[in-house]
Amino acid sequence: MTNKKFTTWISEDKKKKYVGEMKDGVQHGLGTFTWTGLGELTGKWENGRMPKQGTFVQANGDKYTGEMKDGIYHGKGTCVFANGDKYVGEFKESHREGNGTFTFAEDGSSYSGEWKNSLKHGKGKLTKAMWFDDGDIDVGIITGEFKDDFPFGEMTWIFESGKKYVGEIKESEFEGLGTLTHKDGKIEKGVWKKNKLVK
Repeated sequence: MTNKKFTTWISEDKKKKYVGEMKDGVQHGLGTFTWTGLGELTGKWENGRMPKQGTFVQANGDKYTGEMKDGIYHGKGTCVFANGDKYVGEFKESHREGNGTFTFAEDGSSYSGEWKNSLKHGKGKLTKAMWFDDGDIDVGIITGEFKDDFPFGEMTWIFESGKKYVGEIKESEFEGLGTLTHKDGKIEKGVWKKNKLVK
């Protein structure tokens, strides 16, 4: 019976390297596998099969820790990107899929909700959402449905300035039926086109 042992294996072309426990000539137990130019995977191996849970650090500095399937992100996990952005939630075949929260390092804004193919898709909440109109800039929280990474359909947008919009949005603009309530109580209600009340 062969016992586990700590060893180092390097491929003939020097592009792959494994350091860790082995059994009967294959990876078995704790170890780290490195692919030159791609990254390194650390976790618990089973008879040569990749870890079901581990940490993969890409060559560009992105780091994933969580559940995996055949070497890809699959299940619950956390990905910290080289630029400081962070995603915590569900993955499917290495894409953000299901429920999760993405936080942007640059301004601290975040999206919490449903994802599909790494895009905001389904019910969710986006903080610090920027609104532009003829040089006027405001920031607020959007809650509602998202489609292909953008707010879509009827949403609620509460702004830091005190105004509130409830209605249809398209690509971060008031578009369709909606009601805008200003801080002073003034109400604008009707059909909107590119942030303008048209009727």
